[in-house]
Amino acid sequence: MGRAPGPEYGLLIEYNRVPRRNEMDLGHSTIERMMNMNKWLIPLASTLAAVLISIFTYNSLPAEIAVHFDSADNPDNWVSKPVGAFLSPAFILVLSWIVMFSIRFEKDESKRARAEATLPTIVGTLSLMLLAVHGSIIAFNLGYDIRSSAVASFIVGGVFIVLGNLLPRLPQGRYQWPKLPDHKQRQFARFQGKLMFFSGFIFIALAFLPGTYSFPVFLAVLFCFVAVTIVKAVTAVRHS
Repeated sequence: MGRAPGPEYGLLIEYNRVPRRNEMDLGHSTIERMMNMNKWLIPLASTLAAVLISIFTYNSLPAEIAVHFDSADNPDNWVSKPVGAFLSPAFILVLSWIVMFSIRFEKDESKRARAEATLPTIVGTLSLMLLAVHGSIIAFNLGYDIRSSAVASFIVGGVFIVLGNLLPRLPQGRYQWPKLPDHKQRQFARFQGKLMFFSGFIFIALAFLPGTYSFPVFLAVLFCFVAVTIVKAVTAVRHS
């Protein structure tokens, strides 16, 4: 008859059940690489889309491209065709990198982890916003009837809706004002998030107003948003 397994057999089984340090490090690095790829997915896709738009329409674009418009939706600033066609795609990557790099200045690991969890949404939203701006500029210069005020209202409204959902989950930054205790900060963030969310729908609705009314009402809504935010912040500081 064979010898019965001794205590060392049980220790061997338990040892085999424990993940090796190298395996844990490998799994952690794999997850980290996947997260980094996820952060860059939409910025890279937006950049590629913007470049393809410019390449396919380049020969049809005028020598001078209108890139800025006044309150009456009339162009008031132009750049050369190469700059107008390819500056925006480069700016998508640069802005995305700046946003991702800025989080490294946060020394609190828990706050940095919370901020990094929202990075794909933030840089994705910014990238899509810049892609929409680029597409509308190209379309206008191709002769399509594009109202810059309507495009701006849609884009700002969309950004407000996305950031309004994200704001309660973002950590309190070192340079953020007002500086509040954690429970007060959460209350203020929830209020500001709701305010941004509903303001976003108002901005989108402004896109359907005639051009002569859209810009003044846009400024009025933006002023009200800033004023309400400041009043709420001052009140929160006084009661903290």
